[in-house]
Amino acid sequence: MNLLRERVGSLDALHVDEWIYGTGFPPNITAPATAAMWTRASNVASSFAGGASLASLGAANWTPMERDLFLWTAFDSLPAHMAEVEGTLQMSAKNTASINWWVAMANTRYAPSLPSFERFLMRGGGNVAVVYQRLAATAEGKKYALEVYKKARPHYDWAMQSTIDSLLHYVPSVLESAA
Repeated sequence: MNLLRERVGSLDALHVDEWIYGTGFPPNITAPATAAMWTRASNVASSFAGGASLASLGAANWTPMERDLFLWTAFDSLPAHMAEVEGTLQMSAKNTASINWWVAMANTRYAPSLPSFERFLMRGGGNVAVVYQRLAATAEGKKYALEVYKKARPHYDWAMQSTIDSLLHYVPSVLESAA
């Protein structure tokens, strides 16, 4: 704390109360005019869509935030490049892969990554409903979703069960409801 006081002169100069209790930025800070990381992610996504390989774009050195921004900005290009994305970014090995990866998996059901996709669906969590919604968009996807959901459903809380039951038009059996 003394070092902090030496550098800023006084804690009042930091506007600590405004940071904690106020709304917006305190007067001693300004928002950046551009988001360099966003611009880089957009440029990388454009290069990727244009045919550049992930390796040539330096993907091996990306931070998790850069990786997630890439997956978001390159989302439309992912289905045609699932093998390359998986091979380079190893999304299926991540404990917390990007929701954009899981939605791309719902779109493609890329076979080599299905075991990790099913583990994600079995764990559940807040983002799982978005993935089931994407699966339910096609007849084949809905069939797959129902197969996995019948196994995963007991692991979900009642609110998630209700949400996904509705998405998939799933009616649990009497025995299933009693469990």
